[in-house]
Amino acid sequence: MGNARIVARELDAALVKAIQHGRCTVSIGVASSPRDAKSPDDLMRKADLALYAAKDQGGSAVALTPSDDMVLKSSYYSSAQLGRLRSLAVRTKKKEAVLLREGLDDLLRKHERS
Repeated sequence: MGNARIVARELDAALVKAIQHGRCTVSIGVASSPRDAKSPDDLMRKADLALYAAKDQGGSAVALTPSDDMVLKSSYYSSAQLGRLRSLAVRTKKKEAVLLREGLDDLLRKHERS
């Protein structure tokens, strides 16, 4: 899995350098067999999920297949909280997933000190 991620990052860098006009981002999803899937169809589905996870990071990213035990954020947050998160994402020009990770990192740092 580590080699695939390295290759994906190198591919990303090469593609961005190759395009000189305008802004170019490359999002890459990485899945492996047999860890993520047993069949070719399931492997493609898992790689597709990883691709969307990379896009949620803001583009120009490489992401691994999300774990099967991950639950959507809507299962945990009220619609009011999700609305405020959406507004913050628009104001800061960041993806909601990035803001949630930042918030979790801040919370973990806060409690590591106590």
